[in-house]
Amino acid sequence: MPQASLEAFAHATEDVGRVSQALLNLLPPALRGRVKVSYEAAKGHYDNPITILRVSLRGEDVELLLKSLAKSMSDLDKQTLKATLRLRVDEDGYLHLRFEKAAAYKGWMKLAEGGEVVKVKASIPSSRRRDLEAYLAEIGLTK
Repeated sequence: MPQASLEAFAHATEDVGRVSQALLNLLPPALRGRVKVSYEAAKGHYDNPITILRVSLRGEDVELLLKSLAKSMSDLDKQTLKATLRLRVDEDGYLHLRFEKAAAYKGWMKLAEGGEVVKVKASIPSSRRRDLEAYLAEIGLTK
């Protein structure tokens, strides 16, 4: 069964509610009201408090997420994803994407390489892994 997770860190200087909203903004509107955000307390390098926020999805919700992201991403980000696809899929068939946290809070989906991000990890159906590029193009995630 397909599964996905979204994860973001809220540092001591950040509002946890805003980080939660950034994470939820990556979800399709139909899922936002029925998912549960989990919160985990952690400590940073200098013992500063960090809250780790996570959402888990299963089944049809995973493809809903990917299609929703596809609708919101720019053509440039879709081209970037296509060009870097092999670096973003691990040996277990998970696609790894990072989106700018501040942009996500404003409702924009912008791929990011580092810094403050919301991480998305989604399993690709095993039947689609062989021709991953075609599958992602079909759902609109690449261009």
